Amino acid sequence: MDVLSRKMRMAISAVVAAAAEQRQLVQVYAEAEKIRQANLADNVALEEIVEALIKKSAGGLGYHSDPGEARAALLGETIH
Repeated sequence: MDVLSRKMRMAISAVVAAAAEQRQLVQVYAEAEKIRQANLADNVALEEIVEALIKKSAGGLGYHSDPGEARAALLGETIH
């Protein structure tokens, strides 16, 4: 069973597409936290979104995975 809503899957696809267009790695934890915050009513664990982002971005330029970035994204801090 897929726990991610259609809206969340579309947001994940948009993040991966934007990163590919900019030739950048997907900042997995930062983007996952942003998606989770935008869809709190869905009550999906951050790890589920992270996993989906990793799977989706693995076929492209790749991803950067730093759990500390989830907190930074939540606080609205700039991630480098």
